[in-house]
Amino acid sequence: MRTVICPIDVISEFLKIAHPNTSTKIETCAILAGEERDGQLVITALIVPTQTGKQDQCAMDDEVELFECQIAEGLMTIGWIHTHP
Repeated sequence: MRTVICPIDVISEFLKIAHPNTSTKIETCAILAGEERDGQLVITALIVPTQTGKQDQCAMDDEVELFECQIAEGLMTIGWIHTHP
């Protein structure tokens, strides 16, 4: 198991982005992306993909778009985050 470093501003930025959906009871998801540093996984980017959400689910509309973004930026998926409005 590895240590994951997640800066608090990543969470607050996600909550700010998700707020319009959360206020209308629609889930929002995002990818926590980053890199490995000294054996630790460090989240350096929040990627909010094009998505469709409902009250009890959310899904990316175009996974290829996500992969292209990560490849271009040299990022790997470390985790994901989503709301439960």
